[in-house]
This record gives sequence, C-alpha cells and structure tokens, in this order.
Amino acid sequence: MARPTGFEPATYGFVVRSIRHTYASWMVESGVDLYTVKKLMGHSTIAMTERYSHLGNNTLQNAVKVFEESLVEGKILIEKS
Repeated sequence: MARPTGFEPATYGFVVRSIRHTYASWMVESGVDLYTVKKLMGHSTIAMTERYSHLGNNTLQNAVKVFEESLVEGKILIEKS
C-alpha cells in the first residue's frame, strides 16, 4: 500500500487540471495572445484554449483601453477615404 504524501488532491479540493486553467487564464490576463497560449498548453485547437482561459470582464475592458490608447498615441493609423 502506498504511503500518504501529505498532499492528497481530494483533501484540498483541486486537481492538476485546475492549475492548467489558472495558468492559461493568468497568461491571457497578462496580455499573452491566445495563439501563444494554445502552443504553450499543447492544445490542438483554439476552442480548447478558450475553454481553459477564462476571460473576465477586466480582460475585455483592458483590451478596449489598449486600443483607445493606441489610437490616441497614433500607433494605429486611420486612413481617410
């Protein structure tokens, strides 16, 4: 019979998959693009990466903020037709 390790997942209420979800979410929250997260996680599809990387409202708000700042700073050129 195996000896207890002192770290039994059922005791703490999480499994390794939980850590993968956290890793993916934190990368996306830090600004890493989904394609890169997909490659790092070893996923075959973006759909799987989207499931792992839970996006919060802050992520969406930050994306809009970055876009607006880029417009103001002239990083994005809008051509007039």
